[in-house]
Amino acid sequence: MASFHLLSLLFFTSYALSSISTSTTIAAEDQAKALLKWKASLNNQSQSILHSWTLLDPNATNSSLRSDPCNSWDGIACNQRGSITEINLPRMGLQGMVNNFPFPSLPSLTRLDLTNNTLLGSVPSNIPNISNQFSGSIPYQMGSLKNLTVLTLFSNNLSGSVPESLRNLSNLQQLSLNQNNLIGSIPVSIGSLPLGLCMSGSPENFTAFNNHLTGLILKGFKNCSGLVRVQLENNQLVANLSEDFGIYEKLNYIDLSNNQLHGELSSTWGQCQNLQALQMAGNNITGKIPPELAMLTQLGKLDLSSNYLVGEIPKEFGKLTSFLDLTLSSNQLSGILPLEVGRLYSLTNLDLSTNSFTGQIPKEIGECSSLLYLDLSNKKFNGSIPFEIGNLVHLQLLLDLSQNRLIGEILSQFTNLRNLEKLNLSHNQLIGTIFSAFNGMFSLTSIDISYNEFEGPLPKNRAFQNATIEALRHNKALCSNVSSLQSCKSSMSKGQNGKPNHKILIAVMVPLLANLSMDQVVAVRKLHQPLQDECENANVQAFRNEICALTKLRHRNIVKHFGFCSFACHSFLVYEYFERESLAKILNNSKLASEMDWIRRINIIKGMANALSYMHHDCSPPIIHRDISSGNILLDEEYEACHLCV
Repeated sequence: MASFHLLSLLFFTSYALSSISTSTTIAAEDQAKALLKWKASLNNQSQSILHSWTLLDPNATNSSLRSDPCNSWDGIACNQRGSITEINLPRMGLQGMVNNFPFPSLPSLTRLDLTNNTLLGSVPSNIPNISNQFSGSIPYQMGSLKNLTVLTLFSNNLSGSVPESLRNLSNLQQLSLNQNNLIGSIPVSIGSLPLGLCMSGSPENFTAFNNHLTGLILKGFKNCSGLVRVQLENNQLVANLSEDFGIYEKLNYIDLSNNQLHGELSSTWGQCQNLQALQMAGNNITGKIPPELAMLTQLGKLDLSSNYLVGEIPKEFGKLTSFLDLTLSSNQLSGILPLEVGRLYSLTNLDLSTNSFTGQIPKEIGECSSLLYLDLSNKKFNGSIPFEIGNLVHLQLLLDLSQNRLIGEILSQFTNLRNLEKLNLSHNQLIGTIFSAFNGMFSLTSIDISYNEFEGPLPKNRAFQNATIEALRHNKALCSNVSSLQSCKSSMSKGQNGKPNHKILIAVMVPLLANLSMDQVVAVRKLHQPLQDECENANVQAFRNEICALTKLRHRNIVKHFGFCSFACHSFLVYEYFERESLAKILNNSKLASEMDWIRRINIIKGMANALSYMHHDCSPPIIHRDISSGNILLDEEYEACHLCV
């Protein structure tokens, strides 16, 4: 007997055969007894879940049978004659066999919902017109249930192809085959719409997403005006948008994403007046976005991302005041962003990334006050970041303006974005200091400002504290904001003569610097490295390469480097602080030297040997460091020695 795990079989049908007269109707008590027999076949936990299923009234004598399944049993509904018509037990955690479910004892049953339980076995042979052949595929005999109105087989392990026999389900109004492992094409012989949904004249829903279906989406779609909801995303279905679809007056949701649709979007989609969601991402759609889509006054979500759309965003979209989600990323759209976008007051998600828009970001975008997510990256926007973007006080998930040609300083555009978690400004031409520009953005968890011309100390928030070198690299002059590096800030603003210093060469933070807590004590060493103009670049690059290599060292006997700032006349090293400072200081103090007994001296020698062995043999590439003087051997409170590589 083949098994069917997590049986999700929802039958809306009348199992009363035409040959069965009303005299064969089984009494409610007999129906209850049949269900109790099936309950007894389940495991103990499932029986406790169905504790209300009992014929004994606790307020009556033991011999009384006064309990009414129609009124007191969980998941049971009856008709006026007392016959059970519905059994609804979804997601109950039931475990056991389904083979002996008492279908013959329930002639009035119209609804059975056992979805998302763990019921094993094949569909029982005693269901009218179904033989005991159900295994991992949809049985061909399913097509015999001609009174079936709803068939739900989602979230199982169904395999094989869709049987052609389903064309006989002329009363079917809802079919759900999603989240299985179905293969093959939707059979052409099924009828004017996939699986005969149009035969009854009142179809509603068809969902088969997350399968492996291939072949054509039947042209019968064009003739089925009664569709309400269609979900076929994440398959390999083929359709020509210019030919295979019609007008659907009742349709409110359609998702055909990640298939192989081709052709251009027809203007007739604008006549689907009830449409609330139109999703066709990840296909091969070409042409322009038809402005007629602006006629869909109830449209809340439009996702046409990852296609080959060209042209501009229709300015008519400004009429869609019900828009919640507009995703047009990864296309070939061009032109300027229409000012009418500012009329989309309800918009919460706007993703226009990876296109070829030009011009400035319109200040009107600041009127989209409900935005939670805004991605305008990978385009050719120029000009400054509009001040009005600070009006998007509800931005939370993302603000991405990267990969553009934005210029100018960041003043106070972002100070009101207190809920924003992710900000990306990388790969632009932004300038100026950023310390005050990000004050108040305490919700930030991720920041990327790389490849700009920012300078000055970094803001005091966790996003900058946790930032990697990749998120900060290639700027003009950034430095940390720990108290010991305040001279870095002043050095960047003025030279020795009090005039602005234009000789700043580089100021870079390494990853560990970002992890410093605001009250952590660090050591700072100022290195004097006068550079000749003709060799500045070479010296700076050599210094930077050396420090970056040192920050990758991880050994208990090597001092941790947190960061550095480099300028024309001097450089700063930021590294781990040691309470007893250097070995040289101790040896030059007779009182401190007297505390250095042989055990401590041997431990120091071992520590240095371990450090050098690590650098010479365990690093890739190896680091040969020759300056191992006593001044570069630091000791902590317990006289543990660490080598300072400078």
